[in-house]
Amino acid sequence: MRKFLLLTIFTLSALIAWCQPTPRPGQKLIAPTLMPKGSSTLVANKTTKTNTKSVEPRNEDKLLPSTLPMPEASNTNAKASVKKEEDKEEEVLEINWMTIEEAIERNKTEKRKIVIDVYTKWCGWCKRMDQTTFRNPEVVKYINENYYPVRFDAEQQDDIEFNDKVYKFKKNGSRGYHELAAEWLNGRMGYPTTVFLNEDMGVIQPIPGYLDSEKFDLILNYFGSNSHKTTPWESFEKKYKEEKDKKKTP
Repeated sequence: MRKFLLLTIFTLSALIAWCQPTPRPGQKLIAPTLMPKGSSTLVANKTTKTNTKSVEPRNEDKLLPSTLPMPEASNTNAKASVKKEEDKEEEVLEINWMTIEEAIERNKTEKRKIVIDVYTKWCGWCKRMDQTTFRNPEVVKYINENYYPVRFDAEQQDDIEFNDKVYKFKKNGSRGYHELAAEWLNGRMGYPTTVFLNEDMGVIQPIPGYLDSEKFDLILNYFGSNSHKTTPWESFEKKYKEEKDKKKTP
């Protein structure tokens, strides 16, 4: 019996020794440790970091994005809609300029006052007024709704018939001027000058010099509402500014 027990113990010891892995020289065996993704893992007593971005997730780990991309056709339609809105806004911010001949023709069917921007191609203040005042939304809207706007080059050389009279270009030194511009400006050839004509093509008043959008809008309303026939300029200006201030106050 004793021999049987000793034989059994020897056999078990041999089996246990046989099941243990044999380490290579200098290697330490470490019990396996299950670590979650993205955490630090222990390998041979050194700490390394696992980059989760480089690990391709399993199918069951993949999630749908929080916002799905629109179909191509929908994206195109959306872009087209935005483009239309932008184009519409650009159209609103542009004055519907015309020639004096076009304004005369339009005035035959619908009577309106005419506002004329008298300029020259070399005039710096003319360009500045075009880039600022004539792009102001309030100015653009009021002009398009109440006037026929005309751009008139004071040095153009074409003959123009106006109020049954033909006006020509006059050479003067190295430059010159158009007779019609000279008549509107009373011979004072300064640019820019804004000329206002009534519904019967008569001159209301020429306004010389650069005008900012606030001042210009005030003048447009003064003549456009016919207030110049009944109300002194100072009274109208005061009332205009008071109304503007009320609109700004919340």
